[in-house]
Amino acid sequence: MARFSNQLGLSLLELLISLVLMGLISALSYPSLATIFRHWQGIEFENTVADEFAAQRFVRRRLQQLVPIFEREKSTREKLLVFQGDEQKTEFVTPISHFGATATSGLYRVVIKFTDDAGKDSQQLSFYHEIYRPGVEIDLDTVKPVEVIGGVSDGTIRYYSATRKQWRNSWDNYKRLPTAIKIDFGDQDGKQKTWVISIAVAASKRRANSS
Repeated sequence: MARFSNQLGLSLLELLISLVLMGLISALSYPSLATIFRHWQGIEFENTVADEFAAQRFVRRRLQQLVPIFEREKSTREKLLVFQGDEQKTEFVTPISHFGATATSGLYRVVIKFTDDAGKDSQQLSFYHEIYRPGVEIDLDTVKPVEVIGGVSDGTIRYYSATRKQWRNSWDNYKRLPTAIKIDFGDQDGKQKTWVISIAVAASKRRANSS
């Protein structure tokens, strides 16, 4: 009877070498993949600046995923909500998912703000974001914004108070969130646009953080 000297399959040594090589390839390629995904996130709206629907969807997703985080004030140790806003900007914490990261590990402090278009007689709605660190606010002078929508005018942001049953021009209540946010602006054709976004769905998901 003929016997075959060659064995099919991999030996244990060959399997271990293959696993080591795969690990090295993954370790070397992950930084590049992470950079690519961060780049994609940064240019999410570069090709859709004029697309109002995409811009509104982006802002709505960020606000409806808002995480009501409380931080302790350093002098009084009182727990204060990380959310504030005026007619031109709103600051809060929200998850932004990255490749290989869960929503909870991708918390970002963000600012949505109306700014002047460089060299133009108009405004743009800009989005600033940095990884969330307790007690550390965004330095808008050092963070490069993403343009959400440009070529707008007379942009304002207002906040609905459920207790007072009225829209307010600013929000400095560090104990609770507004029920909704309203963003008004004039588009390039002079038409008035209004985005009303409810954020009450996040009110029950509160987290406390110590600074």
